[in-house]
Amino acid sequence: DQPLKAARYSRPVSENSNSEERIPVGFGLCEHQVTLGKWEGLHLRGVDKTTLDIKNESNKDFPPVISSVYFPLIAQVLPAWKNEMQRWAKTPKVVQYVFLITGSGRPRNRNLKALCDSTENLSRVLKFFIETFYPDIHVVLVDSGIGVFQYDLNVDFVQHTLLPKIEEIRRPMAQSVGEEWRSLLQLTVALTEGSPARMAALSAALRTYKPAYVHMWQLKTYWHEQRLLESDLKFQSFETMETNPLVPVEKLDGPTKLLVAEMVKYKTKFEAARFNKDNELSTFWLRKTKKASFVDTFGSTLRRGKSQFFQRNECGSVHANRESLL
Repeated sequence: DQPLKAARYSRPVSENSNSEERIPVGFGLCEHQVTLGKWEGLHLRGVDKTTLDIKNESNKDFPPVISSVYFPLIAQVLPAWKNEMQRWAKTPKVVQYVFLITGSGRPRNRNLKALCDSTENLSRVLKFFIETFYPDIHVVLVDSGIGVFQYDLNVDFVQHTLLPKIEEIRRPMAQSVGEEWRSLLQLTVALTEGSPARMAALSAALRTYKPAYVHMWQLKTYWHEQRLLESDLKFQSFETMETNPLVPVEKLDGPTKLLVAEMVKYKTKFEAARFNKDNELSTFWLRKTKKASFVDTFGSTLRRGKSQFFQRNECGSVHANRESLL
């Protein structure tokens, strides 16, 4: 229980709330502080660089000491994700898993081994942090080894290492309830930081699960201001993040096909009126592009139709999630 006694807490700042809730952001090392050999190689804030001259010979007598460890990103994502999953599942009985995906790029120093750049050891500390303050969460460590910046290696890792671990959770549900497992399993992807190759491979491979997304779009608020802002975190459903490829009209469902047919009919009438010199539409142009304003009308009508279509889908869905993965 020593980390609990040495915990570091912070209150999330919200524009619409004065909540006194405190969430853990890290822990102190107490008598287990770590003394480093030198300042070189440490990433310092600009304000610290102005007050600490690391090149000054006198500072060699005062080596850096690690006294506390902070995880501001996961500290803010976890409680928000847990609350979101409880609202989604509408039941207190939710089994929660967190997959910590790690790997190694290539150190700038070519004399170092590639694994010297790995985040695997850091994930073990992070696992300790999560299990200490959130004992109801099951933490799974998944390491890809080298090649975190290479797309083909990421695809291989996701297909042969990550997906089988997710399948271990999904398979018993599918065997028990059949196709209903889709309404009982909610996957969430945390968009905090990561190589483009890794994020692209993850998004493509997990698409069949229709994951939600939690986007931490301001990563260094705590680094610079020592506070957590709730506005830095955004939840997005799969439907709002999904971009569908083009689909032939003959393969559309009934309501969408009817919508397209009506828009094509309207477009034909519009163009006939537009090129008729006796009609006022022939002189109605957008100021900058000199194109007819039909695009605006078409787009707004299509958006209304699409919105209504998705509302019917949402109303027909029953959210009864029993397991959630981050």
